[in-house]
Amino acid sequence: MFPLAAAKASEDHSRTDDFSEEKQTNSSAPSWAFFWQMPGIFLPWCFGYFFMQSDVLSTTNRWKLILGFGALPCFVAAGLLLLEAYLEGSSLFVAQKSSTSNEIPLSRIVQLVGERDNLRKLSVTGGCWFLFNIVIYGIGLIAGTIIKAISSNHSNVSSRGNIENSSSKQMIAGAATIVVCAISITLIPVLGLRRLQMLAFTIVTVYCVLLAALFDFLKANNPHALFALYVLAYSALNFGLGATCYTMPSSVYPKE
Repeated sequence: MFPLAAAKASEDHSRTDDFSEEKQTNSSAPSWAFFWQMPGIFLPWCFGYFFMQSDVLSTTNRWKLILGFGALPCFVAAGLLLLEAYLEGSSLFVAQKSSTSNEIPLSRIVQLVGERDNLRKLSVTGGCWFLFNIVIYGIGLIAGTIIKAISSNHSNVSSRGNIENSSSKQMIAGAATIVVCAISITLIPVLGLRRLQMLAFTIVTVYCVLLAALFDFLKANNPHALFALYVLAYSALNFGLGATCYTMPSSVYPKE
């Protein structure tokens, strides 16, 4: 749902109908919607760390509390959406009637997708987005395992020591990510979506290659340097890529 909403918001903020610098640099406002994913990724590790300070809670109850807190933003967003609909006198459950002049026939959509130029654009925008999601969500899902491999001697992943170690270090990486993401969004008016995305993919490639190539060497000789390199690679994943991948389609494709 978020990618569609972000693309629509970016489209509404666009001021031109071509892939111009003006249009590319006008996506910083909707890109801030992506920014709020960063605190959402950061906070569960904070909760995990602080919940481990209590001897009353079991591991199962700690996980339940984290999942419960994770559901709160969804309830708040849904409640505000319902309140907005109520204040506007509309219904979220009744489809809004649109003018027939704004409707695009399915045959026209198929025709547009099949055009060579649009296929090329789709492979670039959608392909980059797909590859980016594999990397960022893949690393995000195994972040605790990576931290454990870097600096933990605990064999039990659910042990108190391992969870505290993973949570505290991932909090550092998450805090850096929040700062880096905010900086990248402020650079959109300066660099534009395309330049920022190209720069971001280059940085991610360099850091991920270095992390993979030096992992075993640094783990044996300098675990602190390895963790610092991990933080740089993890932060680089949110330097411009999320903000640009979600909003680039509205700049590449005409509003039709």
